[in-house]
Amino acid sequence: MKTTKINFALLFFAILISGFANSQQAIYQADKYSIDVSDETEVIIDDIVNPHDESTEPFKALIYPNPSLTGKVKMSWMDNQNVDQILLIRDSFDGVVEISVKDAKEVTVDNLENGHYFVKFYFKQNLLATQKLKVMKE
Repeated sequence: MKTTKINFALLFFAILISGFANSQQAIYQADKYSIDVSDETEVIIDDIVNPHDESTEPFKALIYPNPSLTGKVKMSWMDNQNVDQILLIRDSFDGVVEISVKDAKEVTVDNLENGHYFVKFYFKQNLLATQKLKVMKE
């Protein structure tokens, strides 16, 4: 009888511990791929990736308004920095907008659909930076 009570107690604690471990794993996986929704009215510069040589100035771009309430955004960067391609990738990966840039220091994009976007700036097929954009049409 004593062995049966011990076995039930051990089984109860094993179930309790495995349930806790599974719940922590679900929280970790949910946070791992979520987009940070910190102050969304703040202008975000060089926010995800900025692989640059330490001897050169880091790439900086401004995306505004962010978040966009109309689906229209303007992207600009400094005069001494070059961009020849911009990719806007939805966080659901169901759509990509590709923009070719020729000798410009700003681009305006219109008719974006609601959602979160990753905006990737390239020059000569090298990634300069990735920034986040949120579109919330009313």
